[in-house]
Amino acid sequence: MHQKAKWDVGLIDDGFMRGDFRWNDACLIAAAPDMYAILVDFIEYERLMDEDNHAAGMLKYADLREKVIKAIAKARGEA
Repeated sequence: MHQKAKWDVGLIDDGFMRGDFRWNDACLIAAAPDMYAILVDFIEYERLMDEDNHAAGMLKYADLREKVIKAIAKARGEA
C-alpha cells in the first residue's frame, strides 16, 4: 500500500511530455478505464430497465455496484 502523502511517483520522459505525476493523479488515471466501462454498463442497465427486463436489469445493477466500489477504491489508491 502506498502512502497517502503527496509524493512524486516518478518522472515521465517519453520525448513528448515531461513532468512529475502525483500519486493521487496516477491512481485516478489508473481507474479511468474501469470508470468508463462502468458508464457503458450503466447505459446497458438503463436499456434493460426501459425494456421491462427487470430481472436482467437488477443483475446488471448488482454487478455495476460491485464494479463501482472497486473503481472508487482504485481511484483512491486503496486497491
